[in-house]
Amino acid sequence: MMRHVSAPQRRFTQVSNDIIRHADLSSDAVRLLVWLLSLADTSGVSFSDVARRAGIKNGAFQRAKAQLKEAGYAHEWRRQGADGRWVTTQLVASVPLSAEEARAVWDGQEVSGSPSTGEPAVGEPGCRVVGGHPRDKTVSNTSLPPAPPEPKPQPQPQPQPQAEPWPEPEPEAEELPPPPPPPGPRPTPPACLPEQLIEHGALILASVSHREPRLRLTGREVKELAPLAADWLLRGVKAPQLREELSVGLPERIHHAAALVRNRLLRKLPEAPPISAPPPPRERAQPKNMTMRECRGDHTQGFLFHPVDDEPWCRDCRRERALAAAEAARGAAVRGGAAVRAALRGT
Repeated sequence: MMRHVSAPQRRFTQVSNDIIRHADLSSDAVRLLVWLLSLADTSGVSFSDVARRAGIKNGAFQRAKAQLKEAGYAHEWRRQGADGRWVTTQLVASVPLSAEEARAVWDGQEVSGSPSTGEPAVGEPGCRVVGGHPRDKTVSNTSLPPAPPEPKPQPQPQPQPQAEPWPEPEPEAEELPPPPPPPGPRPTPPACLPEQLIEHGALILASVSHREPRLRLTGREVKELAPLAADWLLRGVKAPQLREELSVGLPERIHHAAALVRNRLLRKLPEAPPISAPPPPRERAQPKNMTMRECRGDHTQGFLFHPVDDEPWCRDCRRERALAAAEAARGAAVRGGAAVRAALRGT
């Protein structure tokens, strides 16, 4: 295999080969970690925001984040704010950190050690093992580009890149469990739903409650939430998709399962499909006897026929009347001729 590598002049991120070749990290986990490390400013950015920008779906994001947390590259802490709400703070590192080392970094303490010796640790910017261009010519299989030749006779040492300080992570709103519903009127379920859909929605909620211990629902809660689930089914969502939307990405601790399920049913409700215009009403075919007429001729019983124009007699009666008229005209002509001949003889 032949390799051609060009050293980037700008807009690049130095990533350790340990991350790229990590055996326990999937491609989504490596992609998410590289995206996080490439950000110059992470203020107001959470793991889920970066995953969305990187094109990682929700299920793959949850698995990638779990792998990064297990490998020590990502850490999360939940704390309760002054207003009583629970928030999640996040930390990402370019080297594996234990929970104690990550807490020390978060508290601003110095962590000694090298990521290549002993337990994984992170050092000060000046002592980082990962980063900077090599001073000697690189001949091994490495992704770091060799140092460019200096035009001056005496080469100057390459300055070490300055590590950017870790910004304070912002709370990730997606992982927060919703607070218990305040006293007051509850959301009105959609009206005019078929009973069959409501029963189907109740069965789906019961199956989710049975499979996921953190989403245990009572029979009364299932009955109250069934119309909301039925609205999903009415909009064309299948049962497996609804179960996944309710059970994926759950926080480790849930204080109120019914409130979380209600929040997801209302917040993630898909848009209703467009209503197409009803087809124009079809003209009802008139019965055949509506265009028929009773003949005025001499029949044993009433006879119906389809008139061609506006004639009151059927075809047979019209033929008989025409023959009778012709016979009468011929008789009149015979009588007229006889009268003329008799008159001529008398003269």
